[in-house]
Amino acid sequence: MTKYVTRRGVRVAVLSGLLPFLVGGCALNEAEPADPQQGQAAPAPETGPDLPNRPRDLPVSGLDEAQICKLIQPEQLDQLGVGGGNPAPKLNEQDFPGCSWLSESGASPSIGVLLSVAPMSIQDRLAETSGGTATTDTLDSGFGAVRSQVPGAESLGCVVAVDVAEGETLEAGLSWLGGDELTNQDMCAKAKQAAEFAVSNLQAQG
Repeated sequence: MTKYVTRRGVRVAVLSGLLPFLVGGCALNEAEPADPQQGQAAPAPETGPDLPNRPRDLPVSGLDEAQICKLIQPEQLDQLGVGGGNPAPKLNEQDFPGCSWLSESGASPSIGVLLSVAPMSIQDRLAETSGGTATTDTLDSGFGAVRSQVPGAESLGCVVAVDVAEGETLEAGLSWLGGDELTNQDMCAKAKQAAEFAVSNLQAQG
């Protein structure tokens, strides 16, 4: 039987504290060029991500931690290289429900996956962020998403936010916790894979 890290409480706290930082350091809009007449940067336009229309709304409203922990199946967790599944501690930066999984003890690289559901639109969720960059994407299922990493801290992880329903955003994050380093592309690919798994399982629920 696979054994997962024993210092789970410590590492879950690290994971849960890291991913809000990753999300909070990213935004889609870049500053406009300075106005030569005023000598100040013009404000960025208030636009949201250019995402495709949702295929349909997914049943995420009101999900609790235990239900979110079931959104990725055991065989899918094996593909991600993580296991377990524990409610993510709620922090000031993230006071909505989530679930976290960790790689097995001694694995290298050591990673964590955090899945959460924010009760706000993806536009509102991204509006809370600033100081970084983000890239729009589309899941295989057709749902629009935004991939985020913090400039200068890309090695810490990647977050994929998915527009899953009206006023609801699903976030899947991958954090590097030690051992062999992962490339930015690998981290975002795993975060997107976690999001794909969760969305696919939500679709199967009807």
